[in-house]
Amino acid sequence: MKKITIIILISLMLIGSVVGCSQTEEPVRGADDSVVDQGVGKGDKSSRDNDAEPPGDRGGATSPNGERESINVLPVEVALLEMQTISDEYRVLGKVYPIQELTVGVQSSGIVEQMNVKIGDEIELGDTLYSINDDQLQLSNNQQLSSALNTLNSMKSKYEIEMADYEKTKALFDSGYASATDMDKASNDLSTAKSNYDNALQNYNNINATASYNLSGMTLVSPIQGIVSDIEVSVGEKSGSNDITIISRDQLRIDTIVAGKVVNDIHVGDEVRINHSDESLIGYVEAVSPVGINGTDSFAVSVVLDDVPELNIGTNVEVYYSVSEAENQYVVPKKSVLTDVNGDYIYKIVDNHSVKIYIEQGFTNNGMVQIIGDLLEGDLIVTNGQNMLTEGQLVEIQEGE
Repeated sequence: MKKITIIILISLMLIGSVVGCSQTEEPVRGADDSVVDQGVGKGDKSSRDNDAEPPGDRGGATSPNGERESINVLPVEVALLEMQTISDEYRVLGKVYPIQELTVGVQSSGIVEQMNVKIGDEIELGDTLYSINDDQLQLSNNQQLSSALNTLNSMKSKYEIEMADYEKTKALFDSGYASATDMDKASNDLSTAKSNYDNALQNYNNINATASYNLSGMTLVSPIQGIVSDIEVSVGEKSGSNDITIISRDQLRIDTIVAGKVVNDIHVGDEVRINHSDESLIGYVEAVSPVGINGTDSFAVSVVLDDVPELNIGTNVEVYYSVSEAENQYVVPKKSVLTDVNGDYIYKIVDNHSVKIYIEQGFTNNGMVQIIGDLLEGDLIVTNGQNMLTEGQLVEIQEGE
């Protein structure tokens, strides 16, 4: 009996298991008999992946070419592209001289009894410079002229030597065997020698002129208004013909030498840019020699400018002559132009993004450069911050200082 009971229980359990496995889950229906979504179980990874935010940059922006980019905004300064006139410049070295320089002394020497001036004094025409003891008036006018002539001949000889050195250096420079430094030195030495020769010639011609200002042969008076720049004699010493140097600094003169290829583009009255210690000054062409120096293809050009106290006599300066001019050109700061393996380029800004534009450079003048490329008037050209840019970079335009 007990055995029969166990068999019945096992049979019932088997029947229940079969019935449970054959049942299917019935969907839950709403009041209108429609199926109600019961949600997704925690284990349904596919559904979670479909609903999740796609991978990548959540804060991205879109560049002009439609590609997605990360937000990395760079500050830049820009300038509005406009049509301008620009001139090309020719650079040479020049030396500064006073507009007038005169060395004076008495016609006949004597012992200086009284000195009335010192270096740096401003003097007027006719002021007494010094007086001498008339007992020592021994030298004649001819002796003074002879001394001046000896000096003149010496300076002329040195000038001819420097001219020969200059031509030799120029030939080597044109052939690529001399550096720009060598050429600048040769030009400077020639300019100095020419100035010394001109001064000696002027002093020789002024010997007789100074005599008219020597009152009774006992005093030396100034033949011009100016500043005492040098004194070569003291009280108790013997006077001479070159005792005191006077300069006039109402204006300054700069002597330069230019090549024949540009001399016809330089005219008296032309405005000239002068660079000294990173400061730009303005002068004007005073004279252009119509004849090459000693028959060469080099020409002397003099520039004048109003006195600049900090510009010392004898200083070397850079002189820039405008030799060509172009109107209605796009002009940008030279620093805006960058270079890569494909050439020169700039960046312009379109819809707050950088666009690289390849260009050709033309005339340059005082930190500005003419550019030619796919540009339009009114384009925003990057003038500061361009070194950090790449094509399509998102930017923020800032005001310049």
